[in-house]
Amino acid sequence: MNVRRRKQKVRSDRRPPQMTPGKAYIERLLNDDFTLPASLYYDSVFFYSQAVEAQASKDIYGTDRYLRAAVYAAFAFLEADLNQAAFGHAQAHGLVLEPITRDILEEKETRIDDKGYIVRATKYYPLDVRFSFIAQFLSGKEFDRSTELWSRFQEARRIRDVWTHPKPPFDTWSLDLSAGEKVMRTVRDIWVELSRMMELDPPPWMVPFEVALSSVKKKSGSGL
Repeated sequence: MNVRRRKQKVRSDRRPPQMTPGKAYIERLLNDDFTLPASLYYDSVFFYSQAVEAQASKDIYGTDRYLRAAVYAAFAFLEADLNQAAFGHAQAHGLVLEPITRDILEEKETRIDDKGYIVRATKYYPLDVRFSFIAQFLSGKEFDRSTELWSRFQEARRIRDVWTHPKPPFDTWSLDLSAGEKVMRTVRDIWVELSRMMELDPPPWMVPFEVALSSVKKKSGSGL
């Protein structure tokens, strides 16, 4: 009986995050480039286009190099966009947010040290966990983890992790053009879905992958 009561208490303590109080109108800082997420998105597509070109010329080392760069830039775009939203809302609504909500938005952890002083230190959360939290914070809805999109996101994150923290054996052939394209599409799709949950249109620069690829090819003069 006591065990059952303890389990019920744990379940009752579980709750969704606080939802944002409103839009985030924040003052632009002098050293803050708001265009970085867009630049990183197009960087990822550009590197992918270079990988396609390298493979066409049978440059296997160039293909690998540009594919890895494409994956890195794609996830940098996603995290830059996510952090821009999270930090913006933390700055705009900091006075009315729960301390834990502000901590997670700003990647911090408030605790006490061994002398009893309150400290607020940097804390990095797993990307999928923090994304799920921010999705609920921004939309008031839980991101559906049973979908094909979430499965693709997990696979894309696995690919990113393999190449961000490489461990032997170094299977460079596991990252090919098909896998790279799936990563490109997935990181955009996951943000587009979050925009839909918020009942917003995605940013106008976040065009579909094939449109971005066509644009990059035209600017580079590639005939691919």
